[in-house]
Amino acid sequence: MKTLTLLSSHSFEVTQKGVQLLSGRPGIQYRIELRNAVVSLGEKGSQNTVRLPGSFCIESKGNPDGSFIIKKIEYARGFAWSGIEDRQYRGKIEVTVIGGGFRLVNELNLEEYLMSVVPSEMMTSFPVEALKAQAVIARSFALHRARFVRPHKENGFDLCDSQHCQVYKGVSNEWEKTTRTVTETRGEVLLANGQITSPLYHANCGGHTQSSRDLKGWGDLSYLSGVLDAPRQVPFPTSPAAFERWVKSRPPTYCSSQDAAFRWFRLLPAYFLEEKINRQHKIGTLLKITVLKRSPSGNTASVRVEGSEGTLVIEKEHEIRRLLGLGPLRSTLFWIETKYDERGRPQTFSVYGGGWGHGVGMCQEGAGGMAKEGFNYRQILTHYYKNVTLKKLEY
Repeated sequence: MKTLTLLSSHSFEVTQKGVQLLSGRPGIQYRIELRNAVVSLGEKGSQNTVRLPGSFCIESKGNPDGSFIIKKIEYARGFAWSGIEDRQYRGKIEVTVIGGGFRLVNELNLEEYLMSVVPSEMMTSFPVEALKAQAVIARSFALHRARFVRPHKENGFDLCDSQHCQVYKGVSNEWEKTTRTVTETRGEVLLANGQITSPLYHANCGGHTQSSRDLKGWGDLSYLSGVLDAPRQVPFPTSPAAFERWVKSRPPTYCSSQDAAFRWFRLLPAYFLEEKINRQHKIGTLLKITVLKRSPSGNTASVRVEGSEGTLVIEKEHEIRRLLGLGPLRSTLFWIETKYDERGRPQTFSVYGGGWGHGVGMCQEGAGGMAKEGFNYRQILTHYYKNVTLKKLEY
């Protein structure tokens, strides 16, 4: 991005290291341009511009409620859901010239950040208690990631605005209902062994969440232990035949209300999977796909793919989902059946699946189901996360 267009709701100032360089008026479109390694700012359509340094800040002048609209922001680059749109941001905007364009960092307080994150990560139609649970785990996740993981340390900011951290869209995605849930849980975080946790979450577990230790490379975190997402009287399958019946039916779990996510079906042509797998792993003609191991939740933990020229064993959750579908499978909770042709070679694979996402931590659809049955957000959190406590941070 070599040109930025912005509008401010209030008077604003441009500063560098606390020194004011210039001031701007509200409601006027300003254009920031990078040309021949020179940065300039001026009112859109005007020839009068001011030269700026390679890094500077834009912030409202003496008004904490001020916000900025940045025109044509590119977001989620490299992901299927990438795009360009106008976005409105609170707080301060840090602008840095990098790689022949501008990098924008939005500096704001945690609670304001969550006002956008919560409705970006959970639909506002969900019950209030489920949204409160989402607010607590989004706050905990953000603090843990910013303080301990620091994935963007080398880039000079704490968190990105995509699913890599949490989806953040600015003011335009704030809703009164979710803002209230953030306010009513202000400062509340989940602790395990006295430390802020990294409470993972996903859309739908399909009936039973996974333990982090059951996913290759995810580590063994005791608070991320799998749980049956249903009242205790609902039986969970303990044999292959029972699991097949489970995943092909709709057992009465907390997360069973959402049809497309709770249970799904894919019919996969063998020739398509053969071609897809051979792009990276030379197995030759696809002969057989076998589930070697399941986790206690029923999720596939290991798959063997046999071909005429080689055999491939897949153990990583995201690789299983990526390789065994037309697009990525919604989850690893599936039962697979093979139809063979007259020569005894696979013709199609029928995949009966359940859930959407990695299945670790809070099942969002399940949280919604629990809230509808009268559970409060604290009960929801202690259902999905084991041996945790809630603490209210003061700031």
